[in-house]
Amino acid sequence: MNSDIKVKGGGAVPSNRFLPLKIGEVLAGRYRILSIAGYGGMSVVYQAQDLKLPGKHWAVKAARGHRQSRQAFTEEAEFLSRLTHPHLPLIIDFIPPNEQGISYLVMEFIAGQTLQQRFEHNKQVPCLAVIRYAKQLCDLFSYLHQYQPNPIIYRDLKPSNVMLDEQDNIRLIDFGIARNFRQDRGTDTVQLGTIGFAAPEQFLNRQTDERTDLYTLGAMMYYLLSEGRHYMDTGENLARWNEQLPPALVDLIHLLLKEQPADRIQTAEEVKKKLQEIERTLTGSRSTKENARTNLAKRLSSSNRKLVIVGGLYSGAGATTVAVSAARVAHYSGFSNAVIEHVIVEPELESLLYGDKNKPRNYRYYTARFSRSKMLPPSAWKSGNTEWLPLPPSHLQKYGTGERWTKEHYFRLFYELDHALLFLDVASHWRDPDVRELCYAADCLLVIGSPHPVKWSGRQAKENMKILRQLQSEGVVIHWGANPYLPFRFVDDWLNSYPQYPILRMPHFPLMQILDKQWEGRLLQDDDELLTNLTEAMAPFLHKLDPALVNRGQAAGRISTWFKRKLNR
Repeated sequence: MNSDIKVKGGGAVPSNRFLPLKIGEVLAGRYRILSIAGYGGMSVVYQAQDLKLPGKHWAVKAARGHRQSRQAFTEEAEFLSRLTHPHLPLIIDFIPPNEQGISYLVMEFIAGQTLQQRFEHNKQVPCLAVIRYAKQLCDLFSYLHQYQPNPIIYRDLKPSNVMLDEQDNIRLIDFGIARNFRQDRGTDTVQLGTIGFAAPEQFLNRQTDERTDLYTLGAMMYYLLSEGRHYMDTGENLARWNEQLPPALVDLIHLLLKEQPADRIQTAEEVKKKLQEIERTLTGSRSTKENARTNLAKRLSSSNRKLVIVGGLYSGAGATTVAVSAARVAHYSGFSNAVIEHVIVEPELESLLYGDKNKPRNYRYYTARFSRSKMLPPSAWKSGNTEWLPLPPSHLQKYGTGERWTKEHYFRLFYELDHALLFLDVASHWRDPDVRELCYAADCLLVIGSPHPVKWSGRQAKENMKILRQLQSEGVVIHWGANPYLPFRFVDDWLNSYPQYPILRMPHFPLMQILDKQWEGRLLQDDDELLTNLTEAMAPFLHKLDPALVNRGQAAGRISTWFKRKLNR
């Protein structure tokens, strides 16, 4: 084995493995190879550092066998780069085959594990988790099967091709044998698939279509719920291996596993509906927490607003800075947004905004917006597309004067704020009951940590981590941010200490530039030069929050070309 080889997560690479790149080698003058993320018979995936975008990592997939098919590979790469779906990795670059026939795809790096790796921990995956993953796959298959001009048939669904990202959502990888469906073709040119998961028609010289993918979905669910058995080997009813499964789920899986495609469920949408019915039966009546999320969703759905709660794992992690940064990137991308300072935090937003000179005359703080009997007329403090809702600097009491602000006040405020994105700054107060109830209603939480190890080992961080893990186990979506990202010697140890790899890595702003802006009385985030780095850092989080944001965005000229190219893929 090459002594230079380093496998992410440990393990050894066989000496005869296809390994076209060495650790430390730079591909195409831009991508420095850091480690091996995974490998197969004809390909290997590396983790690589982008030398043009400091701190940015990509996955580089090297594949061989393209010596005589340079044009075919280029067409396939361009085809894959046009696919945009939350459950697919983004393709951002490709290098055509060289003289040895080796080609490279550069794509979004997914920090996580495969579904197969999760299954191997104890040879099972909980029933509700299997249903959740299956529903996400149905959403993806619906997208692929309705793709124009021709539907796309994946044909190789198996646990090792399903990645689980940092939020435990699926990402389907390896489109090596995917093909466009053509109605006029009686059979496939090449019959491929993985034994144990492939549909019968893949081995019987027949045409594959959308129902082929649904068979493979059923085969994978059977495997995950039967302690690793394959239906094609056993032919047994799934209930024999797992008596605790609901009969409706067993029946659904066996419908998908029918030998004749005409006897199966015909569409991914229909499969998802049946899975949702089974899930509702298993989960029973909705809890108060789910009702909070549902009620707010109903109140906000008409305007398609997104609520992001921003906070630190501990005091001083920089939640306010991150909230302001996200708001300004959204502003320059053309999206209306608001930053709200929760009443439980120590006021600092107005000072950060240089309110003594920038605050509108006779400005009325949002904490006085609702009186005991009527709503006071709104008063807006705006900077372009961003509306600021700070606390009064003299806000010394926990809930201010007058009526105590509760989650119901915030639900009402969120409903009346006419913005696409709402950023609620809660500092590090995850223990507060009202904050926790708001978490259940949010689209996601963005939790910030800094590189200081003493902060991570403190009592506040440990207590908040327990709360956040509990929230995540109850379905709350959590993203993590590193602030600031610095390439110090132990940076990998720091980033790997997060529960999930940070989706946001805030750039480090030099102290001199910070001081210059402070004495000018201007927001650091509005500086042209610094905004470019900030925008690039925010791009993955904004895309994760809602891919539609980047597809609809009409970014101003100050947004970097890289940002616009990435977000429009």
